[in-house]
Amino acid sequence: MDPIARQRLREEAGFAFIEVLVSAVLVVLVSLGVYAGIDGASFTSGINKHRSVATELAQQDQDRMRAMTVAELSNYRATNTATVGGVTFTINSSASWVTDSTGSASCAAASAQANYLRIASSVTWPRMTIPPITIESITAPPNGSFGPGQGSLAVQVRDRNGAGVPGVVTTLTGPQGYTDTANANGCVLWGYLPVGNYNVAVTKAGYVDPSGASAPTKPIGVVGEATTTLAFDYDLGGQINAQYQTWNGSAAVAANGTSYTASNPNLTVPLPPFGDGQPHASFLSSAVYPFTVAYSVYAGSCAGADPTLYSQPAQTALVTPGGLANVTLREPPINLTVVNGATPVSGATVKLTGTAAGCGALPARTTGATGLLTDVAFPYGTYTFCVQSGTLKQTKTTTNATTLSDTTPTGIAASGATVNMATGTTGTCP
Repeated sequence: MDPIARQRLREEAGFAFIEVLVSAVLVVLVSLGVYAGIDGASFTSGINKHRSVATELAQQDQDRMRAMTVAELSNYRATNTATVGGVTFTINSSASWVTDSTGSASCAAASAQANYLRIASSVTWPRMTIPPITIESITAPPNGSFGPGQGSLAVQVRDRNGAGVPGVVTTLTGPQGYTDTANANGCVLWGYLPVGNYNVAVTKAGYVDPSGASAPTKPIGVVGEATTTLAFDYDLGGQINAQYQTWNGSAAVAANGTSYTASNPNLTVPLPPFGDGQPHASFLSSAVYPFTVAYSVYAGSCAGADPTLYSQPAQTALVTPGGLANVTLREPPINLTVVNGATPVSGATVKLTGTAAGCGALPARTTGATGLLTDVAFPYGTYTFCVQSGTLKQTKTTTNATTLSDTTPTGIAASGATVNMATGTTGTCP
């Protein structure tokens, strides 16, 4: 063989293998494409088949509800299942009252009327990848369908801005009982209920009413041949995180507190104080309603601890829906020191009681090695006190004062709150 030809054959060695490999890869890619096309077509065919069955079931359900009387349809809710071709379909049936003017449930006092019934049939099946198949239609009750012993009830759920809150589960109990979900307008309308007294409860995860209730309930009476309206103020709750501080004579320092009060001008009934009676450097409130105006927050659990009573500024916290409002609360120090003559008294028990209306005894505190209270931070206010050391008690300072006025941010210096047990009497503090 010609040497030049042999050289060319050696240079082309392995090309055949590469060509075979490339051809195999192309075959695999083409096959995968074909299989994907077949599988996709099969998947689409399955969806179309299920959609067709679901549409037929929804239409059958519509026909079934149209055959019911208006009294049977009023506020109707039902769930049924049907198995077709080995697949279980779930049919949710509902009949909701809507108004003539808007075509949806309205809770405005002037337009809340039960004029028509919207009947809806929604069908789902396992592992579905498309929205439920839903068919809706409208039916009007014939004249004389309901008597004077029946009325309607419209429940409006609104947020802090007055906008409707959708998705709120609303439960009616009384002569008849129903559970429904507020529509996009925050409205639930129950038509032609038996006249009588009912209770309405609302609930939605994380939401509270102005009192802080997560599932508030209101009573309401339904009167004949009229629509009664009931409104709930309900919004996503926020929280207040209160941190305590006091004064050490030259600067503000961290302190402990046992409770704090949050008030708001929009509250008709005050909130209970937050705290558990134990000392905390900070304390997180439960969920509170996010009013559009700030809460006034102060250390202590009674109105007499409000610093504004003593010409001091209030601390404020603006709570937003789902938000956390941080606030620092001043507890002025009472640097009460217990001595016996010139000797500091360690381990004495000190009990302070607020004198303002609604204020009472605070948890007892003790003195340290220097005779000074180990915890000097107290809410604003005026206090009576009693010091117990062994068999002796004392209710006066060295200046013969029987009360301590803790009404300025820097509190009371030791010079104004020294208690001498040498002049005490035998007895026990209450």
